[in-house]
Amino acid sequence: MMNKPINFFIIVMLVSVSSILIVQPKLAEGKTPLLTTTPTDLVAIPVSPSQIDLSWNAPTQNYGKVIVGYKIEERLSSGVYYTLVENTGSTLTAYSITGLKTGTTYTYRVSAVWSDKNTSDPSNPASATPTITSAPTKPTPPSSEQTSNVKFDFTPSDGTALVGVILTQGDYVQLLYQKDTRSVIANIASTSQASNNNVKTVLAYQNAHLSDDRVPGPLIATTFSPTQINLWWVPPTQNYGKLIIGYQIEWKRAPGDYIVIDDNTQNTTTRYSVYPLTPGNTYTYRVSAIYNDHTRSNPSNEASATTILTQQQAAQNQQTTTNSSSASSSSKQQTSTITTQVINVKFDFTPVDGKILIGVVLSQSDYQQLL
Repeated sequence: MMNKPINFFIIVMLVSVSSILIVQPKLAEGKTPLLTTTPTDLVAIPVSPSQIDLSWNAPTQNYGKVIVGYKIEERLSSGVYYTLVENTGSTLTAYSITGLKTGTTYTYRVSAVWSDKNTSDPSNPASATPTITSAPTKPTPPSSEQTSNVKFDFTPSDGTALVGVILTQGDYVQLLYQKDTRSVIANIASTSQASNNNVKTVLAYQNAHLSDDRVPGPLIATTFSPTQINLWWVPPTQNYGKLIIGYQIEWKRAPGDYIVIDDNTQNTTTRYSVYPLTPGNTYTYRVSAIYNDHTRSNPSNEASATTILTQQQAAQNQQTTTNSSSASSSSKQQTSTITTQVINVKFDFTPVDGKILIGVVLSQSDYQQLL
């Protein structure tokens, strides 16, 4: 008779323990932090009439991979983006975009770039519109790498670059909000190197290298390929009520001798590609704004870049140099002549409706007009 109550008691205890085992995992799940595989909370803030600052949070789930930078994309139309920066080369979760058109709305998204060269899915899109009254808000430090310094190149409006500036995180953030709107910060990277400047010294350098606000500047030239150089610049900030309708692009053939390569771009885009060029040569350019009253601003600073040699051309040059050295008794030295082959441009074109036109081939001039 005594066994039945005991068995009943044991059954009740097992049910109670079972109930506890069922409830406990639910409590544990509620305490697990949310992991993100993409950058989150992207925010775009207009801080001047021609600049937008981006900031975001880094992904928290990288599957053992290391973030080495971020890809920045700008939206061209609904669902269509183009890559503005392939890899920032820095884990800083902030980026400044300059040379923008006042009154135009820009939309961006960012993706993490991992050490295996793959990228995450993009963040949320963020939009902003620079206006004539756009100004910085109270600065907030970047959310990552608080113990690292920041290395970058600083170019005031006259185009005289201060290369390899290293500031603390705090000084870098202050500089973003105190610099002239036309000064450009580029090639940003985090570094463990000691700082070599502070906000005051960089601003003093800037103030000694400000150009007339009625001319474009700074103009910056970068090498894109063995036959192409890309130009970009900040538009004039003082136009006296006139409207910019295009830019004149000039190539410097010799000191004081300029050749107009585009008399009027017929748009207000502050980017321009020059091609086809000869590999291994240095080219210098300047730009001027064209107004709706058919007048033109004074030219910008000069900007130079050198096209790179292909491996085959470098090998040919090396062979030519070797042959020339061996022929010491000859009065004529062998020289190699590299000719630029005029080539067309092949690409895929995607309109707003997303229907891709594959394998479009245009002449160089037609391609430039399409851009």
